[in-house]
Amino acid sequence: MWASSGFHFSVSADIANTIVCQILISMLMFITRFVCTIAVLLLSCQENVEQPEYYKFNRQLSPDKKYYIYEYARYGPMAFSSDISGTRIMSTAEKFSEAAGEDLSAQIGAWISKDTLLLYDDFESGWASDTLPIRIKYDKFDNIVLKRVSYKSIGGGRAPYTFDSLRVSAGKLQFFGVDSVKSKSLTFSLGSITLRQQADSINRIDVYEVKKWYNAANEPMVTLETYEFIPTRKISPKNLGTVGIFMELKKETN
Repeated sequence: MWASSGFHFSVSADIANTIVCQILISMLMFITRFVCTIAVLLLSCQENVEQPEYYKFNRQLSPDKKYYIYEYARYGPMAFSSDISGTRIMSTAEKFSEAAGEDLSAQIGAWISKDTLLLYDDFESGWASDTLPIRIKYDKFDNIVLKRVSYKSIGGGRAPYTFDSLRVSAGKLQFFGVDSVKSKSLTFSLGSITLRQQADSINRIDVYEVKKWYNAANEPMVTLETYEFIPTRKISPKNLGTVGIFMELKKETN
């Protein structure tokens, strides 16, 4: 009887050891798969950081042709995170990255001269007491002087126009055959201009401008306006150049 009991005990112990080994092997396989999955996810995240996809990627050349200004925007890394965007200035010899050069953190205004860039640094919400800036300050990036101007503003708007021809001359972009304008022409300083093209022709040109005026009640008004210029015929962008004009670039990876 005792021998029989010992035999059954030995068999039960072997079965228990086998079950434990199988459990340990299963756990080890699960841990291995889990670690591999985490490694793949981390590698994927790293690739996304190093090679982001941009839904906005524009570039313009400075008048002295020594610097690029980039405007970029991409979706945040998480579903509910904010988009990542910026406006950076850097040397033309430098490869673009979100850490290169300097983040201007402002709306481009205009190239005042070959080495001076006007920036609309801040817009405080509210009614202005006059049309003068509430703040002006200067700083530099390398050899470029940055004139930062702040206004008190009530907002802004968008206005569409059509045109039939245009010309770049002396740091200005001039539109001709403009509808709804008595003179049939409008002129803007280079800097705050974005050209959008389809194939080899201009699709639309956006111009941003701080508009200062007085309303019918003689109250001062300061607004940031966006003008959309749409050509009435096929116009090639080749003769415009890239100085002071943001051109859309295809940028999928950093």
